[in-house]
Amino acid sequence: MQPGDKLEDLLRDPNRIDTCVLALQQVYGDAVIDEAPLLFVSNYHSTVFLKRSEHVCDKKLWASEPIWWDRQQPSARSCWLTFLRLADETEAVKARLPQTAVPRTADNYVLTQVSSKDRPLATKRSLRTRSRPANKLMASSSTKKGYGAFHDKAASGADAALSPAAPVEADLANERELSCEDLGLTDTLLGNGQYGQTLLGAVAGETCAVKLYDTRRNGSISAYFHEKCCLQALQTRASVVRFMVAGRLQDTLYPVIVTSFAGKPVSKLSGLGTIVSCKRACPRTTQKAMPAQPFFQVPTVEDNEDGWGPTTVPQQLEGIPYAPFSKGEKVSKISDFTGSGFNRFGGRGRDQGQGVAVFNFFHNEEEDSFHLVDNRPTQKNKGQRRFNPQRFAHRNTQFNRGQPEQPHQARQKQQKQRQFQNFHRDNQRQVTYSSSVDIRPEWPVVESIPFTSLAKLNFTVGQPEDIAFCGALEYYDKVYDRVTPKADRPLKRTNKVFKSVTTSDDPVIRKLASEDKATVFMTDVLLTSLMCAPRSVYSWDIVVTRAGDKLFFDKRDGSNLDYLTVAETAPESVLEEKDNINGVQQLSQEATAVNQAFSQQVLVANGEKYECGSKNPFAGDGNENLASTAYRYRKYKVSAETELVVRCEIDGVLKHKGQDELLSVKALNEFDPKLTGVDWRHKLETQRGAVLATELKNNANKLAKWTAAALVSGVEIIKLGYVSRAHPRDTRHHVILGTQVCKPKDFAMQINLHMENCWGIVRAVIDLCLKLDEGKYIIVKEPNKPVMRLYSVPEKAFEQNYTDEAMPETEEAPADEAPEKPEDKDDDKDKDEDEE
Repeated sequence: MQPGDKLEDLLRDPNRIDTCVLALQQVYGDAVIDEAPLLFVSNYHSTVFLKRSEHVCDKKLWASEPIWWDRQQPSARSCWLTFLRLADETEAVKARLPQTAVPRTADNYVLTQVSSKDRPLATKRSLRTRSRPANKLMASSSTKKGYGAFHDKAASGADAALSPAAPVEADLANERELSCEDLGLTDTLLGNGQYGQTLLGAVAGETCAVKLYDTRRNGSISAYFHEKCCLQALQTRASVVRFMVAGRLQDTLYPVIVTSFAGKPVSKLSGLGTIVSCKRACPRTTQKAMPAQPFFQVPTVEDNEDGWGPTTVPQQLEGIPYAPFSKGEKVSKISDFTGSGFNRFGGRGRDQGQGVAVFNFFHNEEEDSFHLVDNRPTQKNKGQRRFNPQRFAHRNTQFNRGQPEQPHQARQKQQKQRQFQNFHRDNQRQVTYSSSVDIRPEWPVVESIPFTSLAKLNFTVGQPEDIAFCGALEYYDKVYDRVTPKADRPLKRTNKVFKSVTTSDDPVIRKLASEDKATVFMTDVLLTSLMCAPRSVYSWDIVVTRAGDKLFFDKRDGSNLDYLTVAETAPESVLEEKDNINGVQQLSQEATAVNQAFSQQVLVANGEKYECGSKNPFAGDGNENLASTAYRYRKYKVSAETELVVRCEIDGVLKHKGQDELLSVKALNEFDPKLTGVDWRHKLETQRGAVLATELKNNANKLAKWTAAALVSGVEIIKLGYVSRAHPRDTRHHVILGTQVCKPKDFAMQINLHMENCWGIVRAVIDLCLKLDEGKYIIVKEPNKPVMRLYSVPEKAFEQNYTDEAMPETEEAPADEAPEKPEDKDDDKDKDEDEE
């Protein structure tokens, strides 16, 4: 049902009449079984109220117009309240609606057209509330004015609804005061709720349940008055607990409702409850002396001076053998106390069939008079036979010789090959990556930041202030919007120079720092690395310099932040091999070169240029052929006292509807379709969404950094290019297969990138660094752990003469450098056997 549709429209529509009739038949059948005169059909967005005839032989339904949840005249709430009131008033009709007296519908029954004249509930007058009886509904004559009172719409001219006045703490002062002695409060807890606690009490010798409302919780005062009105109005119901008394605790503003209780308590409290023991003073009354607090005995704490853990063994655990295991062991090995599970594969396991000797049984008291005689010849152990998938291959070849292979046979054959290839996948060792910088043992750790603590950080930054805009930009060539995999274009290598200047060497930032324009300075590459740190897998590092009240974030010379990552978050990890063209470093260098060449090829080289106002600050003598890049310096206010200046890079300009829009040009590269599982040449035209979804899965960190940089710099459009190798083994020749346009805000929602969380991470890191002493520090993302660590380093830590020094021999190697696993040799041995 769409807004504006009516029930008769659905019944006249041949495409929707079947679904509508089935729903009406279902709800009519339920109403007959339950002997209900009123019924409704709802899809949680709209509701149609129905009423069936009092005569069971007359199968007729009266329907209201659809009531949408956001409707105002009349409101959905008033309609539902009217519907409930009519259901309460027509309770006596159920005696005239026996389910056994309804005749069976004939097979050739034709649905009668619905007429708007036969819908008494469809008029606005019927949906308005009437004056209620004195003992019905929510309110009673003894309640305060405004709490749950029903107002007649015909008299007041407003929608029928509950119009509660907003209760405040001042209204509680007029409630009846009840002391703890009058209520007979005990320390027996009956339950905890959203607004307080329920304790066991006794009023006039009768066991009761005392519900205490904590006014420090939002909505507790309104909940008290609402529940009080409900209990007073529903006392005639047999299924409702008996209401005894209501008021507030003496000398406090904590509301209390006392009802009958015949159940069992849940647990015992250590005291009289949080609310009663707290006794927050009322603003209009004085606080009396607090009762004695319950005694709490501190448990015994053992101090182990020699290490970690208990110093003694509990009596119930004495004599039980224990074998230490590492975290890398499988659960099956730890829980196997017999050692039989280690010989399952004929001694080819990791420990070569060695079980846990602690749990072995040794019987030392053998009788010398008993000897076991066995005259049978010993048999040689031939060992277990290994599975050979080519064992019966010749039979299948002879059987299928001369017959064409069916499509389903080819699919089954490929599936079996994949199963055999993945046979030992669970036993593959985990890929470990090296750190981006050598952590020296004399560097102390100032702070460790786990990524789990960054997920809940949020901060909303205001509108930025543009301080400077330098450089010149070239316009985008729209010819590349028509590139397809069938009409691809070769990627040309560029001879333009790309400047990657760190923050401290930027002349514009130096001038702004000398003029006290801000407190913190960094580039967009470093800023987005911090924003998207929880998505990163590879190691990276950022140098932090605290000079006076200024804070500079820099990158080292030759840092890996200058290069793009490839398949960083892919399920199949890329190995860190120097001789492999698909290694981590090789793919990173290739992706960076492809991105630079693509960003310049799609621009009009010798055409009109977009002047940004100031010249390029890194132009030098002017003889260099600089790339089309503009630098935008923006100031963000991250706190009341802290301002951040970011240098943002922009790649080009796009003419759109007669206006110039800033553009960010990025390239996604495909290196091997067999590894990614999606061939761009076949899927890009028909399933472009699947290609982009695969890239979002394999390069989540890279795409998030590009999107965050576009939002920070104020770019309106991101132009993504799909670039693939001309041949999977050729890393020097590439082709452009297509392009795609993305809006930064829409793309951020698509990849689940929340800028509030990104700015919260940046603010937390800046606040942490501003508390440090003057000096140089480095933030390092651990290569194999979701952790960032802040180290304190010397002033000349990353100079050439410092890094060439030999490390002290007495110092131990960092714990992060994992040693070579002893099982590597066994794995290599198994691999050689498999190849044989």
